[in-house]
Amino acid sequence: AFTRDEDFLECPACGFLRPRWEVCAKEAQASLDAHYGSFAPSKPILNCTGSELRGGGSPQMTGLLKTHCPGVLASGRALDIGAGTGDWVSCLSHLGMRASGIEAFSRSAAIAREFGIDVRHGRFDASTMAREFGSEKFDLISSVGSFCYLDPKQAISLVRERLAPGGFVYIKSPVAESPHYWRGAKIADRIGKWTVCFYTSKTLIDFLKRENFKIIAVRYTPMFAPQVVSAWGISRWIAWPLQVLFRHVFPPDRVAILASAKTEI
Repeated sequence: AFTRDEDFLECPACGFLRPRWEVCAKEAQASLDAHYGSFAPSKPILNCTGSELRGGGSPQMTGLLKTHCPGVLASGRALDIGAGTGDWVSCLSHLGMRASGIEAFSRSAAIAREFGIDVRHGRFDASTMAREFGSEKFDLISSVGSFCYLDPKQAISLVRERLAPGGFVYIKSPVAESPHYWRGAKIADRIGKWTVCFYTSKTLIDFLKRENFKIIAVRYTPMFAPQVVSAWGISRWIAWPLQVLFRHVFPPDRVAILASAKTEI
């Protein structure tokens, strides 16, 4: 169950939440540029020094990969979709991968490159991928917080096309059942007007299964006290005692999914 947002319509067939407004690639790019153009992006969080709250590569995020695909981390080729200033690309590189990213906001991609992180500018589509990477395939394709900005069918089709045999998909996404929205906080206010599709944990997992991906591991991230203060407008002194409930009782704020493409017979 999740709190309804009147700005989003739930598909009765798949359960996806789509905005009432239509978002084409050109309009989404304009909205993205306007949002991020109002302030200068920060420098990247290098290596694996991030946290669940601050962003970047956290021990929890890397732990999922170390447990289930250590061989890929040692020397594999990685692509991060919606890489921003390259936090996750930097982390994957630090772990031993040959990692690159693709980012639609040009200034973020430029900042990443200033720090020696390979983030190319462009949207995740067939023409941009051909221009930037030729026919290259990847052992790991990740989307950390960006999958809701992509058309799911088009994106997963391109992911499958670009995955090397035995490759993995890693998706970390905010989810609609999060307590963040319980007191009326808007989805678009949190994740942007250029959102194309939004998910619950279940609908995102079910979608990957329907697209012939095998779910290898799922990890849920709770809502943190500072987020509660922002979303609910309550005192931090009340939010901290609630943290036990957010960790062990309430629905997650985000989900991380590791999957692999099933071999077609």
